[in-house]
Amino acid sequence: MKSLGSRFLATLLAYTIPCVSVFAEMSITDVNGSLRFGGWSSSRTLDNQSNIGVPSAWFNTKQEISENSKLVIDGWLRKEGSELKPAARGTLREVYLQSTFGDWEFSAGRKLFLWGKADGINPTDNLSPRNFTLLTPDDTDQRLGTYSLSAKVYKGDHSFQFISIPYFVGNTVPIPNQGFPFSTRIQNPSGLQNHFAVKWERSGGNWDWSLSYFQGNDLNPDLGIRKLPRTILNQDTATLIELSPNFESNLTKLSEGYTNQTTASFHRMHVYGGDVSTVVGKYSFRGETAYIHTADPSGKNHFIKNPNWQTVVGGDRTFFEYLNLNIQYIYKRTFFLQDSNLIFDPYERSIARVGQTIANQLDEHLHGASFRISYKWFHETLDAEITIVRYFNRGDSLIRPKLKYAINDTTYWIVGGELYSGPNDASFFGLLRRNSGVFTEFQVYF
Repeated sequence: MKSLGSRFLATLLAYTIPCVSVFAEMSITDVNGSLRFGGWSSSRTLDNQSNIGVPSAWFNTKQEISENSKLVIDGWLRKEGSELKPAARGTLREVYLQSTFGDWEFSAGRKLFLWGKADGINPTDNLSPRNFTLLTPDDTDQRLGTYSLSAKVYKGDHSFQFISIPYFVGNTVPIPNQGFPFSTRIQNPSGLQNHFAVKWERSGGNWDWSLSYFQGNDLNPDLGIRKLPRTILNQDTATLIELSPNFESNLTKLSEGYTNQTTASFHRMHVYGGDVSTVVGKYSFRGETAYIHTADPSGKNHFIKNPNWQTVVGGDRTFFEYLNLNIQYIYKRTFFLQDSNLIFDPYERSIARVGQTIANQLDEHLHGASFRISYKWFHETLDAEITIVRYFNRGDSLIRPKLKYAINDTTYWIVGGELYSGPNDASFFGLLRRNSGVFTEFQVYF
């Protein structure tokens, strides 16, 4: 572990001296980006917030360090106009150094790895985290880079890549309040992590395909329960403390029973995946599949995802130059599925049920489909699209219409919405119904 971290830091340090000179020579003209002014009728955190203003600044730059090396920086600053949110916040989505030596390509830092050829739903995409609560019209803007070391070699139409991930960052997902007066504690893995991924890819010719393997923590958390002793300080105030095993003998003196706290933990998993795509005439076809071996291989733990197999297949075609239709079939097999309704304790039953819903593991065989239709008007200045994702087992769905109008070469206006429907406590999209709303955003690029 220490040697892996040492190599990671040493690689970054090796680039430090040339990077300093690059920063010294940078000017404002070297930076691209946009200023954005958005308005949302609902948050994406299931907290019933409404009428939220979102001003933000996005920036990116690529600086040539040498003939075969470059520095890439991408980030944003934003404020979400709610009293419950911090005044302002920002992040660097990407900041990495990349060098090429003959057929080899190396990178070190925080970099986006977007795996999978399916449209929007990618079983093999397990490396770069996503903030599902971020208020942005485009899903790709929710993505964050992975802290990584990468080596990739090209051999003709084939490439082989190895990625080491010494530091873990998981997805930010909306977690509903189940009516219990206890907070949710996010339990991120601490210290250096021994995560890695490998990929063999072929591009060119009639067929593009790849095979991949990932070993590391699941980007999506599992909900669980932590028991804490309750200590009464006075009649009006109570505090929760966590006792070490040395105090168990004095538990009756120090506490009046236990109270529960919901936890969100990221567990280990192995992902074996592959994808393929081809073009036949005017049609494009693609498929992606993955087997996910989780930390609960027998499915006995209600608070850890079960092993599962996910597959997405579909295709698209463009008609009349500007009309594009995209259709995909979605299948998910969850192995060793347990009925969480059989759990006796109401709190444990509720948390297990929500965890299954967030993981979309309510049915042993899940069937669904996605449909996207888009069209361009007015000399390609107006892009209109509507995306529909529906799961047939429980009838839950997401409908997302969006219009993007180019006022001029640098200014755009976006209007759209998101409508979630389905059984509120017994379906994936139904759980997100409170996030339904409309949005608009002006974007000025520079």
